[in-house]
Amino acid sequence: MEDVVAGSKHKNPNVRTESCRWLTRCLKVVAQPPGKPELKAFSEALKVALDDSQGDVREASLETLGTMMKAAGERAMLPFIDGMDKAKETK
Repeated sequence: MEDVVAGSKHKNPNVRTESCRWLTRCLKVVAQPPGKPELKAFSEALKVALDDSQGDVREASLETLGTMMKAAGERAMLPFIDGMDKAKETK
């Protein structure tokens, strides 16, 4: 978990993008969704990545948030996506 969060804050945009994509791939195959502490840590890091200057990083973080919502359920994710722009939330 710490590696993905650290990767999403890395100075290299390729590392940030691939960290998000790796998490997306992992979330698609897990049998059990992440718990609340993991959801919170990932969501906070991904919300920061949504405001990145690189378009690839923004797109990858949006895809990862969507995959997390599918895996954990909308109800579990609502507290963590609160405060996001409505335009970003609908994507």
